Amino acid sequence: MMRVPRPVTAVALASLSFAAPATEAGGHASKVERGAFSRDAVFACSPPQFMKPLRIPSPDGQKTIVVTSDHDKDLPHSILTVEAFGKKFQADFTWSPDCEVLWSPDSRAFFATYTLGGAVGGFVAQIFFVRPGGLELVDPTEALVTEFMSRPHYCYLDEGPNVGSVTWLGDSSRLLVAAEFLPHSNCEEMGTFRAYEITIPEGKILKEYDQLSAKRLFWRHLGDELRNADDECPRKPKRCDAEAVKLGRERFTD
Repeated sequence: MMRVPRPVTAVALASLSFAAPATEAGGHASKVERGAFSRDAVFACSPPQFMKPLRIPSPDGQKTIVVTSDHDKDLPHSILTVEAFGKKFQADFTWSPDCEVLWSPDSRAFFATYTLGGAVGGFVAQIFFVRPGGLELVDPTEALVTEFMSRPHYCYLDEGPNVGSVTWLGDSSRLLVAAEFLPHSNCEEMGTFRAYEITIPEGKILKEYDQLSAKRLFWRHLGDELRNADDECPRKPKRCDAEAVKLGRERFTD
């Protein structure tokens, strides 16, 4: 069952996003690095000991996300504070080696893509609505992950995909999200992906795009992780399947 928005006081990630330029403490414009899944998003997880505080205004200028770094004896971590409605909403998170965020055009929410593991996977995509009472977390990807994994794929061991938000489509009610086979040698289709237009917060799939179509239609929004996905399997699926069988990979479908 799809999760509905719920209030959160602690979130498993840092976030920032961007409409007006990001600024460092002191008001100086900050050089930003784009996301791996989304060229529209901001890479937000430099090692905390090297991060300078960043202030990221929402498109309407009424909200600001502030990211600062901290550490303890066990783990470095960053602190996310959202300033909105005359209040501050804080969410702590343990440092993720890769994470990226983007405000929605209507300033009601931001998406966050980050890894629960390492740089290869597994990435998750979540939405954070900024409400007068705090942050509300939405995980809208269950249906698209089920659809993605139902397609035949050849792996030594079956494993879930990376999921990364790509771009907002109009406002905070629709989002383009990519599901990717992890980019390592477990699967013949390693690093390939499909894209899905989904509703927020329900996660209903409105449209889906194979890799070649997604690259053609959304190239300017795709981060390098998706732009660099190998097109050999999508272009020649029978050859890809034959190679997988020769290598002893098993055919999986959910």
